[in-house]
Amino acid sequence: MNNMNLKFVLCFFLFLTVVSVQAKDKEPLRHHIIIAVDKAGCDGWIGNAEVSQYVRKLLQSKLDSDIKSGRCYFEPGDYVSVVGFRINLDQCDMSVFAMPMKAGNGMMAYQQFSEDEWNSFLSENWRGIVLQSYNMGYGGFSLVSVAKEYALSALKSEGQQVGRTFMVMITDRHYNGNNFYDEMKAFEQKQAEMGANSSLTPQAIFKRCYEVQQYYFCRYISTGSIWGGNYFSPQGYVELYEYEPLQQNFTLGAAVGYPTHLRAVRQCDDSYMVELPLSWRNNAQYRLHQLETHFAEDNKLPNQSVGSVQYITSLSDTIIRMTIPAGSNANYVVLRAWLSLMDGFYNATLLSPTDGSSVQSGQEGLNMFIPIEREPDATVFGVRLASCAWAPLSWAGDQYFVANCYEYAIYLIVLLAFLAFVGYKLTRPLSYHPGKGDFKLGTRNRQ
Repeated sequence: MNNMNLKFVLCFFLFLTVVSVQAKDKEPLRHHIIIAVDKAGCDGWIGNAEVSQYVRKLLQSKLDSDIKSGRCYFEPGDYVSVVGFRINLDQCDMSVFAMPMKAGNGMMAYQQFSEDEWNSFLSENWRGIVLQSYNMGYGGFSLVSVAKEYALSALKSEGQQVGRTFMVMITDRHYNGNNFYDEMKAFEQKQAEMGANSSLTPQAIFKRCYEVQQYYFCRYISTGSIWGGNYFSPQGYVELYEYEPLQQNFTLGAAVGYPTHLRAVRQCDDSYMVELPLSWRNNAQYRLHQLETHFAEDNKLPNQSVGSVQYITSLSDTIIRMTIPAGSNANYVVLRAWLSLMDGFYNATLLSPTDGSSVQSGQEGLNMFIPIEREPDATVFGVRLASCAWAPLSWAGDQYFVANCYEYAIYLIVLLAFLAFVGYKLTRPLSYHPGKGDFKLGTRNRQ
């Protein structure tokens, strides 16, 4: 392969690399829609077309809480999971209380649908998925009061990253009591009547619920009624919730070490160099997905960044070198971080600094502004060191060193000129003029 072909191949791969980085940056944050189906006594109506069409209408409407984004709850490419929940009277633990439903040879967990696949799921496949046998056993309790927490826990991520997570719960709202403890008491009584040997305790179940609630607030959005031909009372309900990560007061310093201010060093072409030291704090609750750095003129996010943008996907002890172009008014370095929330049971939430992310996900703390202090211009006897005067000494990276060189050179020139002048005066021969009583410098008179 000659040099020309080699250069072409290298340029081609470089182009692909740049395109892939830009594509990654432009990739939208996906939503995750969890459809949680009550499998205890609801099989008579959850497979109806009325239910699937209501789910379609609900999920393809605009976000109530974020109208400005123009985003629907579900759009093609988003993740969809279908989870059934039910506990049998002879069940000894909660390991199969909430589980993804089957779909072909796989499970309905983090499925991605095109528009045609989405339509097929809601029309042709809906009934077969939601009505399939689930966790068969003697009797069944819904335990609706803990379904939200366990539905999320049943979908631990295997690398998927989502910006927002919503849950559609389809249930008859049949609580065995007024709250979680009433449901557990009724369940324990039924188990005792059956003679079941169960280790289930309210404390163990509430512990898992508490773990989820430490990371997420399940925000209620809306409820719809499914009548199914019953004119007196609805047969069921379709409820919509959002799992909002409780990171509103998050600050990037909890995960990334960075300075509180920076000093910009002037370069010979009148640009400025900024060295940004970064380090990872080994916070087990977060994992770095991407870090973006660029300049800004003020502490507000610009529509366009000043200068080039750098992307970092891993950190140890890193020094990022950034150049402020000549004539730029950049006064801040902006750090924008995308962090995976490692909660231990879901691990899919990507905390994002963009406007499309949840207001609770620490958006403000994921955008950090570090002020820049520019070093004063070096002067040579009070006159600013010009870039054209610096250019011959461009190998010297410090403007003050260059200015000192010029001042020392001028001192040396003046000193040499003075010594030359003195030397010239001292080495000139003396002339004597008789009768005038003095000597004059000049050529001696010869007799």
